[in-house]
Amino acid sequence: MMKHQTIKLSQPAKKPIVLDTPGRYTIELIEPGATTVVKVRTKLVNKQKADYHIVIKHLAPATKSRAVLKGVVNDQAQLGFFGKIIIAPNCQRVSAFLEERILLLSDEAKAEVVPDLEILSHDVICSHAATMSYPDEAEIFYLMSRGLSRQQAIKLIVQGFLAKEDLPSVA
Repeated sequence: MMKHQTIKLSQPAKKPIVLDTPGRYTIELIEPGATTVVKVRTKLVNKQKADYHIVIKHLAPATKSRAVLKGVVNDQAQLGFFGKIIIAPNCQRVSAFLEERILLLSDEAKAEVVPDLEILSHDVICSHAATMSYPDEAEIFYLMSRGLSRQQAIKLIVQGFLAKEDLPSVA
């Protein structure tokens, strides 16, 4: 059974919320001005399985969120990203973005990305992006032409994909 955790925010979060354990999470923005950035970075190998169910609820006007979920899946591992943004009625001036990206390193690896938006208010900015792909052969070729082995090239691509870049502010 997956754990479930609820986080309530009434003001701008000082640090990103980093979710490093699979499970069910609900983040509630309960006061005007509340903001958050949610991050997931994971790499699965062998026969590991992991699901992240993340719901971000905008329950007050003028709230902001950004969620970035990134995963790398190899061998026979399985990964699921199930993200949802809910904007409650009468919550104008909300800005929310959900991004789910998975890099597959094996033909036997399995992944699922399911972004969901439930917008029950007007005058909001809300969108999502979802991708699932294999490493780009042109990128691998380029790195190999610079002296890296195929394995080293893929390792470098994975490192770049999972890099803990500074996310743009939600402000």
